[in-house]
Amino acid sequence: MGFSFKSLLKNKIKDKRIRVFGKMYRISAKKQFCTIGICLIVCISVGLYINHTNALRPAVADASAGLEVSAQDTHESTQTNTPTMTPTAFPQKKILLHISGAVNKPGVVVINENARLADAVEAAGGLKKDCDLSQINLAAFVTDGMKVHIPFVGQTPIVILSSPAAQSVIQPTKTPAMPTLAQKVNINTAGIEELTRLSGIGESTAKKIIAYREENGRFGRIEDILQVSGIGEAKFRNIKNDICV
Repeated sequence: MGFSFKSLLKNKIKDKRIRVFGKMYRISAKKQFCTIGICLIVCISVGLYINHTNALRPAVADASAGLEVSAQDTHESTQTNTPTMTPTAFPQKKILLHISGAVNKPGVVVINENARLADAVEAAGGLKKDCDLSQINLAAFVTDGMKVHIPFVGQTPIVILSSPAAQSVIQPTKTPAMPTLAQKVNINTAGIEELTRLSGIGESTAKKIIAYREENGRFGRIEDILQVSGIGEAKFRNIKNDICV
């Protein structure tokens, strides 16, 4: 009994009719056979592709695992071989300062270099209640070997003296230094002793200055001292650079 493609088409696969949207369509046996063949070829190709892909996955996974282990070993080796750098703390230089006046613990204090007057005051126990804060610049820098006097209420402004080495440099200078605010006499707070240090001001004139400000209040400017009896233009010119308000 022979087998042929023609007999297969004739006996196994027959023509079919299908209805689509109310219309009848005829599908020949040959078209049916071609469609089945194409489907078989597609299925075989897909199966071969999946089989090939599954065969490659273990190799890729092993390679990835090897790279991860290598990277981890390299990182651990780098951490082990790299020395840990710790910042070195350098001790800050200290300076000595002599502070007196309206502080709780006057005397020599030790503070850090490049410190401010506020640091020195804190090291001296802080300011007393009767300190004259209006005459103090707590933000001023201080240097090693300085002498600082903090005034009480009614005293002259704060006096900051330089170190002995700096004074020895200034003293030989023949040109007289201009008086600073720290060296001037405050005519609103000075007593008789301080006022009599001014050129041409005796004890009687000093009493008149004090009596004038007690009656009329504080001097608003240094020129107001001309209102005091006994102080004229000539005497004012002699003392104007040595007084303040």
